[in-house]
Amino acid sequence: MKQFKTVEERNEYLKDTGHAGYDKAFSLTFRDRKKNFFMVVYGEHGHNFQNPYFATSAGTLNFHRTDWESAGQGQDSILKNRKLRKFFKKWDHLHLKMLTLEQFEEMQNDLNELKASIPYIESTSFYNIAQFDREESK
Repeated sequence: MKQFKTVEERNEYLKDTGHAGYDKAFSLTFRDRKKNFFMVVYGEHGHNFQNPYFATSAGTLNFHRTDWESAGQGQDSILKNRKLRKFFKKWDHLHLKMLTLEQFEEMQNDLNELKASIPYIESTSFYNIAQFDREESK
């Protein structure tokens, strides 16, 4: 794998090769239903030593929202919202993969459709998710 001195240098190389770089990084958490969430990220880790990658996960908060009751790769068992399940099924084959610019744009379009109808936050922080769930549950 080619080594880079800066993230900017890596981003330029990825753009030149038709891939989405760290400049496209995002993290989103969708509320499937009370205490159940679907997280989607791209380029959130490894800026200086690896290429960015796409990942999803799902989680269920415990009763008091102090920890995860279950979390990780449980999308099939946790997700009930059909739009979230459809997104997951469509994109799961690219889990932990770098996206081309074309794939990234298509994914952004799909995510924008989800954002229009499903509550979400631009974070995957546990604290932010628990707070978001409390606010949405009022």
